[in-house]
Amino acid sequence: MSVLDGDTPDSLAARVLKLEHQLYPEAVRRFVAGDIAIVGGKVASGAGAAASLLSPVPSSKA
Repeated sequence: MSVLDGDTPDSLAARVLKLEHQLYPEAVRRFVAGDIAIVGGKVASGAGAAASLLSPVPSSKA
């Protein structure tokens, strides 16, 4: 998406919101399926994404 010459903050926000509503369900589906993950604050995809979704082994507490 490009910023158009006549864009105002409100008109740009409205266009971005429409795209967010289209993309969000697909992003959630891919996250749940393990196709993507958040690793170190960034989106990771591919084979490593599914592995990064595994919970770490809990540490033993005395």
